[in-house]
Amino acid sequence: MTIKKSMQKTIFIFLLALFLSAMPVFAEKQAPNNVPERLIINSDIEEAEEVEEIIDNTGEVLEEIQNVVEPIFGAQVQNQEQEQELGVSKARNTNQLREMIQTKKAELKSELNEFKSELQQKVFRNQNTIREAVHTFLSSEDLIGGIGKQVSEIAQEFNNSVQKTIQAEEKIQKRSKFIKFLIGGVKDTAQELKQEVLKNKEKIQELKGLEEQNFTQTEIKELLQEQIQNLEQEQNRLGQLADKEISKKGIFGWLINLFK
Repeated sequence: MTIKKSMQKTIFIFLLALFLSAMPVFAEKQAPNNVPERLIINSDIEEAEEVEEIIDNTGEVLEEIQNVVEPIFGAQVQNQEQEQELGVSKARNTNQLREMIQTKKAELKSELNEFKSELQQKVFRNQNTIREAVHTFLSSEDLIGGIGKQVSEIAQEFNNSVQKTIQAEEKIQKRSKFIKFLIGGVKDTAQELKQEVLKNKEKIQELKGLEEQNFTQTEIKELLQEQIQNLEQEQNRLGQLADKEISKKGIFGWLINLFK
């Protein structure tokens, strides 16, 4: 947050200086000798009132400028902060990117041992493909030219989404088969998961469009295509999980429908 505040302060000061420098300098103006003193005084009063009005409005103008500038630079800083939290560094070449992918795989696999619950291990094992893809896209930003920022933004959206899909899958998997037999699946959570999957599939189509039009280096293209396929397969799995959960009505649900 320190970077963000410093950047905003610098921009704010620059714009303030630029705005104030454009104001007319009334103090240096001199009245012609042939103008009556009464008119000179009236003119000075009018100019003073104009200056006062401009000063009064300065705060509002600067506030509007800040409202325009802040979202632009704020979003960039937020993405940088998220990348730092994820521990992502930028690959300098294809070989380094491959090494970083393998390192991330090993790291994610090692994390599974920290979960005592088999359920959590299962859920995270399934969705680690998304986390690996996110890491790959963020790490490759400097290697894929002008679309690097767009790809990174989509990757950040997937990173935010994976937290939601993990929670949803955990909730669905926690319900026992016996409870599902009686009252059916966790339908609300399954619906939320399905909506998240639909959003993610739209992001995948964006990635495919960027990949088809802009990925030129064969090695990089193959690496990123593999990650896109992994994302697609995982979203298909989650979509099937959601549909299956929604379809489970349970014996009580079946009886209720019978008497409708």
